[in-house]
Amino acid sequence: WLHEVDKARHRNGVELDAYETWMRSDRGLSEETIHDYRVAADQFFGLLARTEIPLVSVTIVDIDNAIS
Repeated sequence: WLHEVDKARHRNGVELDAYETWMRSDRGLSEETIHDYRVAADQFFGLLARTEIPLVSVTIVDIDNAIS
């Protein structure tokens, strides 16, 4: 339980859960990979929440800023 991602930290928890399901069922990724990708996505959604950018309005510039 120490490695579980807090799913209620931002408003995009439903999307994050769907992403995790897709990685597991459609892509067949390993649990470690799913965990790492989920953490990265969670951080991105947290950034969107802090900057109050709705998911529907995300641009490539927002993604570039998150990566840098």
